[in-house]
Amino acid sequence: MRPKEPRHSGQHDLLRSRLDQIIDTGHALAKLARTIDWDFPSQQLGAVYTDQSGRRRYRRG
Repeated sequence: MRPKEPRHSGQHDLLRSRLDQIIDTGHALAKLARTIDWDFPSQQLGAVYTDQSGRRRYRRG
């Protein structure tokens, strides 16, 4: 299942901290995440991905 698109209401939840306030943005994995072109894998895998549950039917040939 694809992640839901974030909704920006302009209001912050009082009981939740923003992610950028929790994580260390200088950490190596955070830096790597900023350098990856996330649209490329999405485009490549989107052709074989389905939102429906279960496996696709196998077709021969």
